[in-house]
Amino acid sequence: MEVLFIQNPYRKGNDGVYTTEELEKEGDLFFQGGNIPWYVFYEAGAGHFDAERDLTTVIVSKIKTSFIDQFKSGKIILYHAPGSGGTTIGQRILWELKSTTPCAQVMLNTRCSNQSLLQKIETLFDKTNLPIVLLIDGEDQQRITHLYKLADRLVVILIYLRRSTREASETIFRENEYFLPGNVSITEASKLGTKFSSRCDTSEKKDQIDELVQDVRSKTKDHLIYEFGMTAYQEQFKGIQSFVRGYLQIEENTSNEFNPSQKILGILAFVYYYGQTSMPCQFFASLLGWQENTGYRN
Repeated sequence: MEVLFIQNPYRKGNDGVYTTEELEKEGDLFFQGGNIPWYVFYEAGAGHFDAERDLTTVIVSKIKTSFIDQFKSGKIILYHAPGSGGTTIGQRILWELKSTTPCAQVMLNTRCSNQSLLQKIETLFDKTNLPIVLLIDGEDQQRITHLYKLADRLVVILIYLRRSTREASETIFRENEYFLPGNVSITEASKLGTKFSSRCDTSEKKDQIDELVQDVRSKTKDHLIYEFGMTAYQEQFKGIQSFVRGYLQIEENTSNEFNPSQKILGILAFVYYYGQTSMPCQFFASLLGWQENTGYRN
């Protein structure tokens, strides 16, 4: 459990200063599809590298008014499309709340048991007598529910980040549930355009970033976050891996067989990577249970 302090606890060496070069290196890793270490938030400030999402202020306000001000436990579930920046917005929400009440990021995929984690939360609550906000990313929902029940004597607010491949229109969200889509809004596109343009090493890339922003502004075409990263960094962009992994959902496939969509994508990837060519739709008819002479539309 990583607790956020009011003052920067991540001092380096005797002088306690990170160089601009070191911070910019972390920024590059983030823009290439990584996460922002907490020390970068303290050293560079929120918004220096991350672009604030539209949902940030909505969720921060909800947590403050409905839970912290009421000294009340609660749970926020933020569903996020693969590659949409779910972890980053979770960090930003936590950062905006840290001066109001104790906040911590919990990595439940470690060997730490719920009981051991509960002891740490109890210690923090007993020392501050304030609501504790916990950010939990991508853990098993049953374990989240169990932890929430164990902490029933405390005032704990959980922010649960959960990856979802469904479209927002396909899901009915209950109170305190939110969805972060993969495509960006006009405001978000403008912010991302400014951030990624500063990382472009050619004028051509900057022009392409501008085109992405203009598409969104004019509502002629939607764009996803990873498109900004791929435009700026091309083959150095690593975020496409989590994007594809999230939609393939291989980890959720308990059998030893890939489903038809996974097989098709795998075949297309091999053919494109090694042959740089396309394949006829009829090739996949048997995998989809279609007749080979069936007519196809784009």
